[in-house]
Amino acid sequence: MRKLFLYLMAGVVILIMSIMGFFVFKISQNMSKKVMEAVVEETSMPGAERRYPREDGLVSLMPPYKEWTRERQVGITIEQAAHSACTQVGMKFDLRTSQANIGAIRHTTIAPEIEDAPFEEAMHEILAETNVVHEIENDEVVLVSIHGKLERTRWPVTLMPPYVGPKQPDDRAERISVQDAVMAIGMQAGFAYRFQESIKNTKSQCRKWIYALELDGVPFDEAMEQILGPVGITYEIDDDSIVLVRANG
Repeated sequence: MRKLFLYLMAGVVILIMSIMGFFVFKISQNMSKKVMEAVVEETSMPGAERRYPREDGLVSLMPPYKEWTRERQVGITIEQAAHSACTQVGMKFDLRTSQANIGAIRHTTIAPEIEDAPFEEAMHEILAETNVVHEIENDEVVLVSIHGKLERTRWPVTLMPPYVGPKQPDDRAERISVQDAVMAIGMQAGFAYRFQESIKNTKSQCRKWIYALELDGVPFDEAMEQILGPVGITYEIDDDSIVLVRANG
C-alpha cells in the first residue's frame, strides 16, 4: 500500500508540474507576441528609422587603415574606403553592382585622412579624384560612373605632369614610363592592366620614359594612341583588361 501511495503522489506531482509548464509556455508565448507587435509598431512610426545611424552619421578613415591593408601599402582602394564608410553609418554597400558599374576603377588607391566627417562629405572626399560618384538605390549605396552609359574607351582621362604613380599616389615625378601611363589612364576608364603579359609582348618598349605629355580630358582611346604610338605599341582590351602588343605584330 505504501508503494502504491508513493506512485500516486509521484504521478500527481508530475501532473501538476506539466500543467504549470504549459501555463508558463503560454504566458511566455503571449509576451513574445506582444513584444514583437510593439517592435513592428515602433518601426512603422515616423522617424523610427533613426534608431540606427544612416547617411547622416559620421565617418573616420585615418592611416594606417589596419582593417584593410598591410603595413607596406600606402593607402586603401576607393572600394574599401566606400565599404568602410557605409559600414560606419549602418548602410549597405552593393559591392557586386558597384564592380559592374566602374570596373577596375574600384582598385584606385587613395590615402584619405577623414575624421568624424558626415557621410556625404566623406564619400565626396573618397571619390574626388575619380570619375565615380555614389547613389543610394533601394537603401543601398552604389558606385556609378559620371559618364553613365558612354563606352569606356571614350571616357575622358587625364595625365598631367608632375605625374603620379598608379600605385603610389604621393610619388610625383617629371617623367613616367609607358606602362605606368597606361595603368594610370586605364584605371580612370575602368580597365585593369595585364602587367606580365604586356611585358612579354613588348619587352623593353613598355618601359620607355614619357616626358611632358599633357592629357586633359582626352578620350581614352585617343590618349592611348598618343602614349603608345611613338614607341610602336598598340593594345587590346580583353575581359576589361588592357594588354599591350607590338604594333607590327
